[in-house]
Amino acid sequence: MNGQYASNDAGATNTTTTFASVITLTFTPPIAGTYIIKWTMEMTSSSNNKSVRAQVLLDTATTIGGIYEYVPTAAGNYMPWSGFYETTLTAASHTIDIQFAIGTGPATATIRNARIAAIRLA
Repeated sequence: MNGQYASNDAGATNTTTTFASVITLTFTPPIAGTYIIKWTMEMTSSSNNKSVRAQVLLDTATTIGGIYEYVPTAAGNYMPWSGFYETTLTAASHTIDIQFAIGTGPATATIRNARIAAIRLA
């Protein structure tokens, strides 16, 4: 198997500044090698000028792609975010996690159409 995939189209909400998971992909590569990790999502805040934040974690400790922060000019305006990250993975269990939180509140962060893919290159 050269790749793994997970999706959560329904999404989730978060009213705190503490990052919460919206989707997690846990898998064990059949062999060690170079992998591309890809992600995409859409996010918004329930209030204009109140930010929402997202991050992607590899093995619960490494933030890949940085922390993305979006401030909608109107409540409910969704902004897509995607990225990819090249890394070497061992043939052990790995976890990729998309997390999100409200950046400034009070407001509700909403994330939807979240997807993660891990594809072996070599």
